[in-house]
Amino acid sequence: MKEFVISEAKVEIAVLVGLITQTQDERKTNEYLDELAFLAETAGAEVVKRFTQKLPTANSVTYVGKGKLEEIKQYIRNEEEEEREVGMVIFDDELSAKQIRNIEAELKIKILDRTSLILDIFAMRAQTANAKTQVELAQYKYMLPRLQRLWTHLERQGGGSGAGGGKGSVGLRGPGETQLEMDRRIILNRMSLLKERLAEIDKQKATQRKNRGRMIRVALVGYTNVGKSTMMKTIAERLSEQESFIENIHCSSDPDSLDGVILHDSRTVIADGTPPHAIEPKLPIAYETIVSLYGSFDYPKVAAHRAEAADLDRKIKECHHRCCCYLSGAAALLGDNYRTAAECTDYAKVIRLAQKLAQKELPYKKIGPGTERKRLLSAITPKGILSYTNSVTAICDRIYVIYDEYSAASRVLLGALHSFALDNGYDIYSCYCPLAQREKLEHLFIPELRLGFVTQNQYIYFNVQPYRVIHSSRFTDKEKLKLRKQRMSFNKRAAKEILQEAVKSLQTAKQLHDDLERIYRLGIDFTRVEKIQEEVIAEMKRFYPAAQHLYQ
Repeated sequence: MKEFVISEAKVEIAVLVGLITQTQDERKTNEYLDELAFLAETAGAEVVKRFTQKLPTANSVTYVGKGKLEEIKQYIRNEEEEEREVGMVIFDDELSAKQIRNIEAELKIKILDRTSLILDIFAMRAQTANAKTQVELAQYKYMLPRLQRLWTHLERQGGGSGAGGGKGSVGLRGPGETQLEMDRRIILNRMSLLKERLAEIDKQKATQRKNRGRMIRVALVGYTNVGKSTMMKTIAERLSEQESFIENIHCSSDPDSLDGVILHDSRTVIADGTPPHAIEPKLPIAYETIVSLYGSFDYPKVAAHRAEAADLDRKIKECHHRCCCYLSGAAALLGDNYRTAAECTDYAKVIRLAQKLAQKELPYKKIGPGTERKRLLSAITPKGILSYTNSVTAICDRIYVIYDEYSAASRVLLGALHSFALDNGYDIYSCYCPLAQREKLEHLFIPELRLGFVTQNQYIYFNVQPYRVIHSSRFTDKEKLKLRKQRMSFNKRAAKEILQEAVKSLQTAKQLHDDLERIYRLGIDFTRVEKIQEEVIAEMKRFYPAAQHLYQ
């Protein structure tokens, strides 16, 4: 195993300041300060002290009271006497220009607020032209109302629209701009230029997405059990010899069925277009086709079963609603464990590891960001929690396995690698948690490098041979976590039981859906379905290869 050495840079010392108010209790303030400390460490600062004060609202002049400000000032002096110079004070809020000016005048030290710290991190991490432009624009927007603070050294300088006459105005009399006015004008002009540049970048990206991402879409519409999933499987099998890469998108309510098939070489998507995943055509004559299977259904044959079908449909919806309630409860319990584990995680170490892995595995490739495809590799199904190992081994030769019981470290580690990969121009697959599909990244794959990063715990398991193993315990304060173990164990047990009930609800829904399918099967003309299937395959072979000019 290779070892890496990172040169140590001089770290700035920082102290944090937060308020306990009527709308923000002590627990919440501590959580925000933990987050602020992580941000500070990410920016390259070392946090050595925290100050909090109980106030109804923030002081409009100095944010904290005079006594607390004096306490902070005395602490900075004491540290200087001990030759431990404090480089900055970071406030857990957005400060006004007046507050920053007054605090700086009192403490004689660099003052940052949460917003300026975040902007600094963004500026440090921005790699693409789009990201750099957006960060610069945000910095100017933040700076504009605070210009007066930046030019206090010019307050005795004359100039402006008056004739002047006071001391220090020699050579500065007459019309013209003050330095403040001049800088405001320069910044506004610069912001206009940046907005124009962003508009150009967005236009270029839109063109790239259009050219790169447009795929021919085939939407299959028809009643349940009409054969949509079977048709997709058949088409995929028939065209597998021509396709080097085929994605099967499974249905979580019935993992044996397909909701979609993606043929990457043909740049074609075949999907179930009926509710709840309806597809609205945008340009059917060009690159979209709606294949209707409704014509293969004989309504009179099932007329006698209408009341039974309606009752089954109602019961299925009740099961799905109950399942969603269970999943929400489990997500809340597991989310509490995640937040608790996050409080005990050294995220500075996580980020450093991400940087090492990026240096080793993600060399700079090209100008311009890569593209992201979002998928679910795991799902809660009537068969339990399923994870598709075959999908991992199909696109990856080297797999980093991250053992993380609460996903506190893996979430940040994968998030950082996700950003590094996109910024370096790699196309990626991002696989999110089925209980938190918008925020919790569980797995990351870079097909071009045949490289994958997967999370494993009591809910997720892949039968793969790991290239490297990463244990989240290396980032955890075990003693601190031990104090919270009882509550976390309860959450874990309760979540497990709730998830089992969710699975049972899905199993009941599946049984009811099977009963509903038997009714629909009575009215389906399968000969007609097979005929439509052959027509679709023939059309794909004839038309779609010739339609490549639509997305080149």
